[in-house]
Amino acid sequence: MDYDYDKNDNIDSFYYSQLFDSNIIGSYKTGAVTDGRFTLQNWPTVSRTGYNPLSISTPPLDNTLKRYLNVEDIPLQYDTTQIANGIINRPKFADFTKWLEVGPHGIPHLLFGYQMKTMFSADDVVFFFPSL
Repeated sequence: MDYDYDKNDNIDSFYYSQLFDSNIIGSYKTGAVTDGRFTLQNWPTVSRTGYNPLSISTPPLDNTLKRYLNVEDIPLQYDTTQIANGIINRPKFADFTKWLEVGPHGIPHLLFGYQMKTMFSADDVVFFFPSL
């Protein structure tokens, strides 16, 4: 998937990714997942979240899978070359893990928001995808 967030770029763009299939994982939209196989009826989450993406503990709370998906605020910043260089240029494990958690690994958690930015990130099936 393209790491940039240009809506005019339809070549492997995040917006047009096959990841967001309305028959499988759900459409690209912010809020409750209402289509695909991971709706409340088929995939109730362990964590209970509210509907405000900036304050997910604000009631009403429920077990509906929700996503924030705001690449303008939280852009995917690393392409595969940058990730490879990041690994190569950080031979010490401590340096590598700090960079990885704050950057390439952490940013998608913030991008998807809701359950994905909590300790219940595995509530969202996207958690199990090897890469965006």
